[in-house]
Amino acid sequence: MNKHIKTNNILNQTNQAGQALLFVVVAMTIALTVGISISSQTISSLKRSSNTDTSSRVFSAAEGGIEWFLRQGESVLEDLSDGNTNSGEQCPAGTLGDSTNEAACILTYEPQNNDKIQSKATITVKKFNVNYTTSPNEHYWFVVNPGSTKEVSLLNYSGNTDICWKSLETSQSSAIYYYTYNTDGIKQKKLVTPVSITGSISVSGSVSASNGKLDFNSCYRINIPANTVGLRIKSLYAPSRIGIFPLGNNFSTQGYQITSVGQIDSVTQNIQATKEINVYRSYPYASSIFDYAIYSNGAID
Repeated sequence: MNKHIKTNNILNQTNQAGQALLFVVVAMTIALTVGISISSQTISSLKRSSNTDTSSRVFSAAEGGIEWFLRQGESVLEDLSDGNTNSGEQCPAGTLGDSTNEAACILTYEPQNNDKIQSKATITVKKFNVNYTTSPNEHYWFVVNPGSTKEVSLLNYSGNTDICWKSLETSQSSAIYYYTYNTDGIKQKKLVTPVSITGSISVSGSVSASNGKLDFNSCYRINIPANTVGLRIKSLYAPSRIGIFPLGNNFSTQGYQITSVGQIDSVTQNIQATKEINVYRSYPYASSIFDYAIYSNGAID
């Protein structure tokens, strides 16, 4: 009898110990799960912060490269646009030639204080004639505000060309005034108002809706004769996004495309991230336009 009671006590103690161990295991599992969850969230938060910091660094490095080259003279960009820096001889002051890419210049940003991360920008320059390159709608586009003038180079180009535009104000349509010139002076000029009809691009002399010309509202076709130097355009009534669609071959060079790739270098690691920025800088031109005839009630020669 006593032996049976003793055996039961031992079994009860064993069951209680087993239950306690089970509770401990469950509690540790819950605590471990919570800990892992918190650690994962902390690591994710740190990773996001690190990615944000890295992204900001590479973007700032790329921006710095763009700013550095936008302030350079045209002769510097012209030299670099041939795709050969001659071992860095043509790179502007403050930059070095890229030993792995003879067409590029390197702008380096040294680490600050205890920050061991070094950033740099790799900059290349080339000439461009259109800045929208998706076929079949390749064109040169830009924005013109009322009172401002944009010039398009037409050197060594001739043929039909569509001038398309769209007002950047939803409540106000815009018109354009343009003229072409050569070494003898103005050759053709016209004030062109928008239309709301639908249809395809028409022949020279009339405005049509820009069917097939992306999201431009109106287009006007002009013929560029040989020996024309430039086309000057002014937006009236509202800011306009204007696209020049050359229909002939060998459209004129309009300026320089500057590409800056920002990179992050670590002292102990290779490049970790990059960001690329492209900017188009046109050739210099006079900003004013003789436009009294636009607002006059009578003819002015």
